Amino acid sequence: MRRSQTTLTMALIALAAALAVAPMLAAFPAGGARAQTGPAPPRGWPRVQVSEGDTIIVYQPQLTSWDYVTLICSAAVAVKPAGAPQETYGTIHVRGTTRVDRSARTVYFESMEITGAEFPSAGAQADEFLARIRALMPKQLVSISLDRLEASLAVLEARRTGKSQPLRNDPPVIVFSSEAAVLVPIDGPPIYQAVAKTKVERAVSGASRGADYYFGRCPSQGQPELRSRRHPG
Repeated sequence: MRRSQTTLTMALIALAAALAVAPMLAAFPAGGARAQTGPAPPRGWPRVQVSEGDTIIVYQPQLTSWDYVTLICSAAVAVKPAGAPQETYGTIHVRGTTRVDRSARTVYFESMEITGAEFPSAGAQADEFLARIRALMPKQLVSISLDRLEASLAVLEARRTGKSQPLRNDPPVIVFSSEAAVLVPIDGPPIYQAVAKTKVERAVSGASRGADYYFGRCPSQGQPELRSRRHPG
């Protein structure tokens, strides 16, 4: 009897301990790691904002420069006012101050300014579209992926390096003949020898570069004829 009472008491103590620990375990996700709280990851592109029936679509910005503080970029946008049959497309230019969160791989905008915009087909509505975008843009471009920006920086650096080492694109020298001819390259000034019983000479050797010679036929005797013309290249 005493042993049964002891067993029952121990079971009650274990149950009470389990009930006390359960709320503490609920604070941890499966696997024992503490739940992380923080800002949501950057949204994808394009980003759509609807306000009072107007729809504004902002496409992924194209980086112009970024020093990890000041960011300058451009982005394509589409504006569709309420009741309009289709969107009007344009480009906006943005300058902002950023803060980098490397652990979250995210760049946050501390401040932002739309410095200009172009809407080629908007006509008199261009200023109105710009005002609407300026009112909604801070809600659209709160953050952007750090990996995207660093990839864009790598592209800009590659372009800069390419411009510093331009390729030679000089057009080739084109030689035109109105008669049938064969291009005969000779290395240097030729040494001529007369061809017996003809009015032509034969080039037998050369030692430097710079001249091209054309081999054809003598119209009067049907014999090979050597013509020469010097050209740059």
